[in-house]
Amino acid sequence: MLVLVTPKRGTRRGWFDRLLRLRGAPSPGHGRPLSRSRRMLRIGIIAGMFVTVVPGQRGLFRLTGLLRARAAVRAEIAALEARRAKLEIEIRRYRSDPAAIERVAREGLDLVKRGETVYKFPSK
Repeated sequence: MLVLVTPKRGTRRGWFDRLLRLRGAPSPGHGRPLSRSRRMLRIGIIAGMFVTVVPGQRGLFRLTGLLRARAAVRAEIAALEARRAKLEIEIRRYRSDPAAIERVAREGLDLVKRGETVYKFPSK
């Protein structure tokens, strides 16, 4: 038998335990059984809260989806910041080291110095 009781003030029980107590009769000092109308009112309020809080434009499902999306965006931001730091190091190296510029020109653009002979082999 399901009995809804009002909690005694000052007791340390969970909100769900206070709301729905599965007992035949309430414990001494923990309240009295609720009338049917009050019980239905509480159940209606809880159902209404559930219907308005969980689904909908500002509901719990949307909130969890937005939290996941925020975590994904934050991870992407961290990866982009790390890439930016690497690129800044590379820019500083190109500005200060002529050998780095020469290496990029030789590898990427296939440039050679005067008097050098380039041998190209077909890839397998």
